[in-house]
Amino acid sequence: MTQTEMPRTILTLLFLVITARLDEAQKSHECENVATSQEGLFDNPERLKILLKVFEKHIEMEKLNITLHFLENPIRPNVQISEAARIIAYYLEESCEENNWVHGKKVLELGAGLGFPGIVAACLGGNVTVTDRPQIVPYLQRSIDLNIETIQKISGEIRVEVLSWGDDEKIRSMPRQDIILLSEAIYDDLTIDDLISTMVRLSHDDTKIIVSEGDWIEMEESELKEAWTKFFHESSEYFEFSPLPIGNYDCFTFEGKVRKTSNTEEKTSESSPGHTEF
Repeated sequence: MTQTEMPRTILTLLFLVITARLDEAQKSHECENVATSQEGLFDNPERLKILLKVFEKHIEMEKLNITLHFLENPIRPNVQISEAARIIAYYLEESCEENNWVHGKKVLELGAGLGFPGIVAACLGGNVTVTDRPQIVPYLQRSIDLNIETIQKISGEIRVEVLSWGDDEKIRSMPRQDIILLSEAIYDDLTIDDLISTMVRLSHDDTKIIVSEGDWIEMEESELKEAWTKFFHESSEYFEFSPLPIGNYDCFTFEGKVRKTSNTEEKTSESSPGHTEF
């Protein structure tokens, strides 16, 4: 059985065993300077070496002729490669094969997790900013570190930034983006207003938005479905979304564009993160 075929539960057990054994070694002075928290997984070279052997995921991008590398955390779903992230990444790769519409564009990935779509955008020559909450950024930075040589060879640009949706000071410091990517980022209806406000304030009239979510959005009486429904309903004042026909994946993927209305700019400038009126 290959690593990629191993059940997620087995990988999780291995992850916990490795962490426990290394912590035990530290306590018995067999291994010096080993970080004991799971958030410090990347601080110690010996621990990182073991984790890379077990949890590093290699993804072939055939049309780009590159292999990308990611280090997943099997006990945190938001730092794993989701099906939705794969769909956006492969869509970017395939749709740019004949006409590279990403090259030279400012690209923003919101709630990036491991940043797979954003890294592919950088490999296509985009000027990419991948963002997430402070506790996720170390994993995101590790993804960049594992792939930076590939990105630089293709002359792409990428940076990691902390961005909490609705952070007024941070958003004011950022430029408007040409492309905004979201994969498995819509899961809590309490964050929807801040998310939409962030998207509005960081987009311009020609911004392209790509959103992909799992098939849970069809589940009845699901909190996740409620969040998705709220997002689509409340964002429709600012954006128009249409389905992207992408293969037979267990996800729903949409392409969005900014509504060309006479008062879009007025709404954009007056929107207050966390207090957007819909």
